[in-house]
Amino acid sequence: GSPEDMEDLEIEGLIVTDLVDTRAGLQQFMLVPGDYSSVRAELSRAGLPLPLGAPAELETSSLVVQGLTASGRRFTIALDDEMDIDIVAAMGSFLVAPERSRLVLSFDIAQWFSDIDLDALAPSSDGSVRVDADTNTDALTAFEASFLGALELGLDRNGNATLDDDEERLARGEAP
Repeated sequence: GSPEDMEDLEIEGLIVTDLVDTRAGLQQFMLVPGDYSSVRAELSRAGLPLPLGAPAELETSSLVVQGLTASGRRFTIALDDEMDIDIVAAMGSFLVAPERSRLVLSFDIAQWFSDIDLDALAPSSDGSVRVDADTNTDALTAFEASFLGALELGLDRNGNATLDDDEERLARGEAP
């Protein structure tokens, strides 16, 4: 079908990845050639069974980010809600054609945390920081906004599966 007929972009399966490894968790997807004003992706809960090594929170969450703060404190951010992610064309529309078909959906991980000081949040009884629908909810709201704004769809001219500084940005994430 044409892009106007298209349903949401579906990248099947659960993705569990090490965000520090730039090649980890790469997923391939196809867009039908044509002009696009936007693409929508759905972030859904994982359900069971979870793959080996996946955080238990993924059973009831659509996104879980775990790591260490700059001071070495463990943290977990869990988005319980499913969400639609709209990736909107920067210049009104963008063209997907065979010669422009290597696209990268990129997340700027540093931007996810740009409006949150995890070390300033009160730790739980085990010393870790938790950000979810029940704990540190203001930080969760800031994370969700930063998460969407940190998403870019770009043309991967050199085929390295990374959106490099000199490569064209076609669309950016925003709240639906």
